[in-house]
Amino acid sequence: MTRTTTATPDEPQDPDGRRPKSRIAREPRSRKRANGEGTIYRRKDGRYEGAAFVPTTAGTSKRVRVYGHTREDVRRQLTRLLEQADRGIPVAAESWTVAKYLAYWLEHVVRPERKPRTYQGYEGVVRLYLVPELGSKRLARLTARDVRSSLPASGLSACAASTASMPPAASHNAAPFQSANAASPGSRCAWSSQSTRC
Repeated sequence: MTRTTTATPDEPQDPDGRRPKSRIAREPRSRKRANGEGTIYRRKDGRYEGAAFVPTTAGTSKRVRVYGHTREDVRRQLTRLLEQADRGIPVAAESWTVAKYLAYWLEHVVRPERKPRTYQGYEGVVRLYLVPELGSKRLARLTARDVRSSLPASGLSACAASTASMPPAASHNAAPFQSANAASPGSRCAWSSQSTRC
């Protein structure tokens, strides 16, 4: 007959006399996630990570990871990612830079769908202003702040950048906005939120 004893806090459980390793307190799981719903787990650094397979622009599947400080944050991000996949919106197959994307856009979108003069104007703005300032930036990490901060450095105003390739007849509506920010060609000035609106 086997005898079973229970250990008290001052008695060790192992026969060697060592105390068992303490376990990290875990949050209770609400339920097991089904296949295709992704996975959520806590990392060693205390943050949560979620991962799911979603379709890519190349037609394959890719495991995409999302991070957050709480399980609920990660669950929301993962749900949004999976909803986009269900609607047929793929994630990028590769990590594009702004320069690489703009080159692709000019060749595969603008050139076949626009007139040659429009293509020349867009190509000039991309080559002279956008690529030198933003070309090395990852497209997924590009923010409005990056674009706003690069415009004064490139010598363009927000409205001038959008109307640089337009003929004078088409850009006359933007003239009041450009004159509000007009300065000598070499000078740079601070912008207000009103002067950046077109």
